[in-house]
Amino acid sequence: MVQVYSGKAGIAERGHVTVVVTAMQGYSLDNEHDIIVKMKSPPSDVQWGQSKLHRLDGMLSDDGKSFTMEVPYRAGRMGEFPVAGKVKFKLCRAGQCKGGRARFKTSVHAR
Repeated sequence: MVQVYSGKAGIAERGHVTVVVTAMQGYSLDNEHDIIVKMKSPPSDVQWGQSKLHRLDGMLSDDGKSFTMEVPYRAGRMGEFPVAGKVKFKLCRAGQCKGGRARFKTSVHAR
């Protein structure tokens, strides 16, 4: 399961979108394979700090059940802006691994 929490920041201040990947049904996230979050091109008034982030840019929980990554952004004017991306990961259970992908949409707010 992938959950995304939209960001809020002042104009030209650094904000972040939080992406959380959670393994369900006895699976865990495989630490040996990369977890990649790739953001689509943002609206013209938003800039990403990075548009592609890897496992080392985030934090895997001690039990391997969840992974959290913060994607930095800045907005050039006041408003709410739609953003989207995708996440790629591997899930493992009893020595068997399978790939997982998910797309997400959210918005960022500049006040």
